[in-house]
Amino acid sequence: RKSVSLDLQKMDTRLASAFIETAYALGHDPIELVHGNQLKNYLGADSVETNQFLQDFVNEKCIGSEIIEQTSKRTVLKDLGGGVDEESIDNVFQRVLFIMKMMSQDVLSALQAGDRQHLQSQHLKTKNISKLLLYYARVLNTSKLSTNTIRIRNSMLAYLRFMNSTYKVLIRETLRTKKFYSKNSVALFSNVTTHIHDMISLLLKFNEERAIEFIDKREQTWKNIYTFKPVKEDYLLYSHLGALMGSTWFVAKHQIALHNN
Repeated sequence: RKSVSLDLQKMDTRLASAFIETAYALGHDPIELVHGNQLKNYLGADSVETNQFLQDFVNEKCIGSEIIEQTSKRTVLKDLGGGVDEESIDNVFQRVLFIMKMMSQDVLSALQAGDRQHLQSQHLKTKNISKLLLYYARVLNTSKLSTNTIRIRNSMLAYLRFMNSTYKVLIRETLRTKKFYSKNSVALFSNVTTHIHDMISLLLKFNEERAIEFIDKREQTWKNIYTFKPVKEDYLLYSHLGALMGSTWFVAKHQIALHNN
């Protein structure tokens, strides 16, 4: 729980966000931010008002932390959550898995129905997952778990974040192109979704028999992907299947490592 001071004066909004996220995830407390009145917008648009940007950032991403002091040149974040224990770490992780399972099923249902409005509503779930995963990193890194356990869980966390990002991109690109996919490709995506749900079940209640079954089903799903012949409108969806399948494998491997740790 060491304090840290970050100088944001020469950063744009994206770089500043990355620095604050990292300090928050590592468990630094309090976090002092030194800044000017304006921050350059990394998108190339006009600069943004720093205090408002930081207030929005903390509200959207920093569970448990609040701004306790702010001037035109300095902002201080403080954790008001009162600390965590091992049980709360597991509760946060289970909450992440619950929302991820619900989101993956809802995205599949939206693609099956060609429902743009339902697909659009899944953006909020991906944001909630991102926020919880960042908080999970923070409570994990400030916990009394063994160094090796924290290392394995942090590595698993990276793949869960990548899975969530893959869904975020898939939702955005599908809405942007205003096109949906063939029934065959959506059926293949349904198989991948089932595999993701199997991964979540393995994380919630691990045993060796379930792990072997997971691997066997995985091989069949990969065979279906390899033999599938996408038509033109399917390539966008098809391009994300490998990323999701690869992520589920690495997450499962980390769970096996935790089991044997």
